[in-house]
Formats: sequence, C-alpha cells, structure tokens
Amino acid sequence: MQSEFIVLRKTPYRENALVLSGISPDFGKLEVIAYGAAGSSKPNSFPVADIYRVLSVTLKDNDLEQGKNGLLAAKDIELIEDFPDLPRKLDNLKFIGKIGGFLLRNTVFESPLPLVYDALRSLLRILSNNEVWSQREAAIVIKLTFLYENGLLPEPENMSAEAAGKVMMLYEKIIECAVDAEPLPKLSVEYYLQLDSYLNMLITRNQLPWR
Repeated sequence: MQSEFIVLRKTPYRENALVLSGISPDFGKLEVIAYGAAGSSKPNSFPVADIYRVLSVTLKDNDLEQGKNGLLAAKDIELIEDFPDLPRKLDNLKFIGKIGGFLLRNTVFESPLPLVYDALRSLLRILSNNEVWSQREAAIVIKLTFLYENGLLPEPENMSAEAAGKVMMLYEKIIECAVDAEPLPKLSVEYYLQLDSYLNMLITRNQLPWR
C-alpha cells in the first residue's frame, strides 16, 4: 500500500524509531512507524521523515488491517515536498501546529480526505512564504473544507433556495481556491469574520475540538 502523507506530529518510539502521525488523501489519518528514522546513520533509516513534510509512504502489505487498531510500519519513505522557510516563521509555525492538532484529533483511519489533504498542502506552501492567505483566512479554509468533506456543512437556512444555492457556490469556490492555493474571493472583512464565527459554531455543535 502506498500513499502520500503530510506529517503533522512525530513521536520517539523505542530505540531509533519514530511514529509519524498525519493526513493522507487516501486513508485520512495515518500513524506510521518509521524504523531507523531517529538514527539516520543506519542503512535502513528514513532521514526524510520529519514534521511538516509531504512524503510518499509505502507500507508493509500485511499491515493494512492493523491500521484500524494500531500502527502501520513503513517499508519505504520518499520526500515529495518540504517547506524549509516555515521554521523561521515562528508565528506561522505555531498556527500550523493548531491546525495539525485539529486534524489529528478529528480524523480517523480509512476516512479519505483528498480535499482536506490538498488544502493542508496549500496552507503549508502559503504559510511558508507569507503569501495569499492571512491566518484567519487559512483557518477558514481548513474548517470549511473539513466540514464540507465530512458532510457536516448544512444547507443555509432562512433564505430562498436561490440565495442558499449562491452561498453554497461561494463555499465551493473557497474550497476550490484552497485546493489550488489561490487568493480567496474578494469579500468584506466583516463577511469573513461572520463566516469564521459560523464555522466555529458548527465545530462546537459537532463536538470537534479546535484547540
């Protein structure tokens, strides 16, 4: 089994191994043991295994069932993309830590999240370069995409069908911008504040811890 994988947390495991936790477009949350990753001088090590990197992970064939109840073992790991400027932007680094925590707390194995994965990858690119989105816009992007992809974004209420359709089209446009790492639609600051409050209400209603 092979999948792309964005690492959001790494934890020491036994001697020279790491547990890498993150988001996959194909399997949702993945928790992978990378044996040798904590000791890069060893022949079987994975020196590319680090937090906030996009990896291609090949897992041992007989471990898929184990992933439902525990950890999967990495057979091979390749680096696809990293963000070397991100560690120098401490405020953005702290912010992406909150985003990562939200996703890891509220995502499960074998729940594919291709839109969330693409939005997260876009967010890492943008926060690494301080371009396109503010932190509030980045938070809106992740919340909206997560709720939409998990079927938790209800149709707008107390408005005509035509108006509700336009609102849903706007939501889908924001998600499209998130996936493609493009500037969000030009709306007022007040509108984005209201949208953020609405998304926070939905997160609370669905008992999805944000912090």
